[in-house]
Order: sequence, then structure tokens, then C-alpha cells
Amino acid sequence: MKTGCFAAFSCFMETEFSNFPDGWNDFLKEEKSLSYFNSLVSHLAESYQNEDVTPKKEDIYRALSFVNPSQVKVVILGQDPYPTKGVANGLAFSVSENTKLPQSLKNIYKELFFEYGYPIPERNGDLSCWAKQGVLLLNTSLTTLVGKPNGMKKIGWTIFTDHLLEKLSDSNDHKRIYLLLGNEAMKKESLLNKENSLIIKAVHPSPLSASRGFFHCGCFKEVNHLLKENGLTPINWEIEDSRISLF
Repeated sequence: MKTGCFAAFSCFMETEFSNFPDGWNDFLKEEKSLSYFNSLVSHLAESYQNEDVTPKKEDIYRALSFVNPSQVKVVILGQDPYPTKGVANGLAFSVSENTKLPQSLKNIYKELFFEYGYPIPERNGDLSCWAKQGVLLLNTSLTTLVGKPNGMKKIGWTIFTDHLLEKLSDSNDHKRIYLLLGNEAMKKESLLNKENSLIIKAVHPSPLSASRGFFHCGCFKEVNHLLKENGLTPINWEIEDSRISLF
């Protein structure tokens, strides 16, 4: 790969990092000092230049852009971005407004209807209102190749997100709730400091598995129950939309 491509991409990432809320920069500085991180950035630079990668590079670290680490109350852990071009927006399970809703997100909305009776949005799949309340919507891999689920799993993202989860769970500023959706997310349980972490496990909302235990699991109400028990403000899970359709 050309040195200029790597340098330009690194410079772009530096600019992105500088705009993050306080706290994340310390974590990112630590990661940048590790050998795997240069390899990760090199892979990303080459892939964004030569292949179709999602999300767009401006959104790679978007999940970290809403609140500082001490304000994170809930972590919802997914797998990797939606592999359809133009759909993923940097937040796990989220899509940009007026984008066709993926089935996993539709199933999340159905579960919220079952738990709270919220109207189910047809067009609004943007979950940034959750992120602004302190919900970290994190995928274990922050990028993938278009049309290839888990297409960039092995380039270093697992190390990055493992370190991020460890940093959050070792912080003792307050209890954090981790909602682990699916088997891949549940594998991360061993990384979490049990003294500081409240863990909820549920079936993944994918259409391949949702009917086997995700529907009616009550995971979102359980999150809010634990938040209130620990003196933290519950999350308003409702996503507003102008039209309502259950199915």
C-alpha cells in the first residue's frame, strides 16, 4: 500500500478523534501506541481506497461521538455493520432516517412494542436519540465489506473493541449495563469486570433467531429496571415516526 494513502487516512482519523467527547481520546492514544493499531489503520486505508466498505469512513467511530465514557450507562453490543451499501451509520443496529429498515431493527421495534406498546416506525431507523442518553451502540467490528458480513472481522477490530469494553467495565464511576445480543456478543462476557457490570443476555434480533427467544424477552424493560435500581435515569426507548405499522 502506498505510504501516502496510509498517511492521509491516519491524518483523517486524527481529525475525527479530536472531535470526540473528553475521555475517549485517552483510550485512543493508548490504542495508537500498540502495534496492532497501525496494522488496523493500514488495512482500513487500503480497503477504503480499493474496495466497497461500510459504513462511510466518517462514521467508523461514530458510536463514541455522543457522550464521554463516564456518561455511558448502557452498552448494547452487536456484531458488525449492516453489509448493504449505504445502510450502516456507525451505530450498532441503527440506520439513517428514511433508509429502508433492516429486519433486525424491525424486530427490535417489535420487541419495544411488546414491552411498552410503542408505535413501530416505518421509516425512522436512526437510534442516535438512544446514544445521546448514554447508550453505547457498539459493534464488535466497526467496518465490513459491502455484501460480506464479518468481512473485516480479522483486521484488528476484535482487539480494539475488546480493549474498549475492558476499559469501560474497569471504570468504577457507576454501574454499567451490558445488553449482549446473540452468541457473538455473549462471548464478550468474560471481558467484563463483574463488580462494575450488570449483564443482560438475549437472543439476537436477526430474523434467523428472533423467534427463538428475542421476542417477549423483556430486555429493554430489564435495562431500565436496573438503571433505576442503581439511581440512574432510565432510557426513553421510543423512536418517533410519522406512520405506524406493526408488520
